[in-house]
Amino acid sequence: MPENIRGNRIILREQREEDVPFFTHWFNQPNIMFQCGFEKTFDEEEIRHMINISHEWKQR
Repeated sequence: MPENIRGNRIILREQREEDVPFFTHWFNQPNIMFQCGFEKTFDEEEIRHMINISHEWKQR
């Protein structure tokens, strides 16, 4: 599988450790929380854990 998937207006890539502050901010926005079905806010440690779990699952 390629490292990045490129489209005309978007580049998709795996989440990285340096993305934690961005996702923490983004996932704590009320409108985003509602649209994603989140019922609680997330701190940086929880986001870091979600990224690490995703990487562990991918390595199986």
